[in-house]
Amino acid sequence: LYTPDNDGGWFAADPRPGTIIKVGESYTYEWTVRPNSVGTWVYHDHSLPQGKGMLMELGAELGLFGFLVLTYTSTKAVDQEWFTFFHDLYQADLPELYQDYDCFSGYCYVGNTQTFKAKVGQTIRWHIGALGTEFHVFHTHGHRWMENGQYTDTHMMGPSMAASFEVL
Repeated sequence: LYTPDNDGGWFAADPRPGTIIKVGESYTYEWTVRPNSVGTWVYHDHSLPQGKGMLMELGAELGLFGFLVLTYTSTKAVDQEWFTFFHDLYQADLPELYQDYDCFSGYCYVGNTQTFKAKVGQTIRWHIGALGTEFHVFHTHGHRWMENGQYTDTHMMGPSMAASFEVL
């Protein structure tokens, strides 16, 4: 159940508890989980604006993001769960960069991005999410999953979107 008190978003006109958490401090957000809450949700920092242009999203651009994965108590166990986040680093926001970067869970370039390994017969539950202003395509080579009643190996991700699927 969403309420502004469990969002953590900073509002200049309404500086509520949990909207600015300083180093060394903590704050506990509480949600009421209903059946329609089940799924994979993106969470990200959008606290006190900072940096060039006073961006609320700068913390998220720098990696303060993750997933909330809510399942039914009857959700079957899998052999492995994998998490992949698509996000962007923009030179306009971070002048230290010489170009924009498309990142995967904080990394970019072949050789330092995640490598996923499974054994034949294992069931994998993969959670994917995206932040930024761009669309990203999640695509696997040689593996397919069921989505909307059809097998696919590609999923289009827009900003602030998340999805989960199982691969056998």
